[in-house]
Amino acid sequence: MTGRNSSQTEGFLEYLDQQGYAEGTAEQYRKAIVRFLQWCTDNPMEVDRPLDDSLREYLSKERTRYGHPRAYTMLRAAVRRYFLFVTGQKLQIVPKPSLDQWVQDELSGFHTFLVAIAALAEATIESRLGDVGRFLSYTSSQGVTGPADITANHVRDFLIAELAHYRPVSRKSTISRIRSYFKYLVFRGEHVHEGVLSLPFSAPVWSLSSLPRALTGSEMKSLLDYFDQSTAEGVRDYAIALCLSEMGLRCSEVAALSLGDFDWYRATVLIRETKTHSARCLPISSVVGEAIVKYLMHARQSSGEQALFLSISRRNGRPVTPEQVRNVIRRAYIRAGITWVTGTHALRHTRACTLYESGVSLKVIADILGHKSIDTSRIYTKTNTKQLRSVACPWPEVSRS
Repeated sequence: MTGRNSSQTEGFLEYLDQQGYAEGTAEQYRKAIVRFLQWCTDNPMEVDRPLDDSLREYLSKERTRYGHPRAYTMLRAAVRRYFLFVTGQKLQIVPKPSLDQWVQDELSGFHTFLVAIAALAEATIESRLGDVGRFLSYTSSQGVTGPADITANHVRDFLIAELAHYRPVSRKSTISRIRSYFKYLVFRGEHVHEGVLSLPFSAPVWSLSSLPRALTGSEMKSLLDYFDQSTAEGVRDYAIALCLSEMGLRCSEVAALSLGDFDWYRATVLIRETKTHSARCLPISSVVGEAIVKYLMHARQSSGEQALFLSISRRNGRPVTPEQVRNVIRRAYIRAGITWVTGTHALRHTRACTLYESGVSLKVIADILGHKSIDTSRIYTKTNTKQLRSVACPWPEVSRS
């Protein structure tokens, strides 16, 4: 391997470490990229090709070599992460089809609207543009040359094909994204067929039909007990876990915490980087406060960074990312033997359920979690079994002859 390739892979390894990848996974990804770079060296024609084309070509050739699907899945994940490391963009394994100019113009205008007017989060914008892009591409294939030509039949035919194998919740999300595009057209004064506007644009999903999955008291204790607070990393990770489980913060909110957000005199913290773009001020409990103070005094090394939580690794001193926060909790789940959940949102649900069962009102819970509407918090009423028993009516007995 050439010196340039060697420096690339070492840089990639440092990047993976900074992103919070486990050492074993990072090494697997590094080896996969070493093989890719060697393949490029052995095939001079790849030198002048765009990186995304070379990666797709390599994947197509390697697919037949992998006897186990999981091995190929690992290779594909490594390739995607490497492309993000080099270019800062996501790799499309299947190249995006070329779009008609009017479709490109519509997506560009819709994107501007979602950012400047709707002020949505980046992930939400990306999902809306994806579904709307597929919809507009479909209408274009049917001879449509602009939004004014879209009819109710176009919408129905697309949704019938698109949603055939979706779960109810996914159907609802996709339909709402298509609906948001037509709302955007009305907002900008574009002519929309009456038949389109009369469509129900709804999916048969029962409101609050599911239960939020929360950890039990013993699971929560087990999770927190598995943080080794004899190490700097364990002290930091324990403080991160408490920010999630005691304050109900999102991963992105924990990663965005800054030293200047804390008012230790009043024992409050200002949560700025929120999903709804509305800051909220939360009290700091003694448990959380003591954990953060311990981290600041004994685990957080001196740095010019204002971010609260910093990496403790080869790239020491860099602010942690939301993905690193997720990985902290994922590793803790594994150590604690909790296998039914992998995401951090369960800790947020756990906090909300605990608050509601202790008598805290839904309005206060919504304020703590940063929900725009109290309706979002109503689902936690289904977790208080004591209250539910108090309002349950006796079930009439059926006489048997």
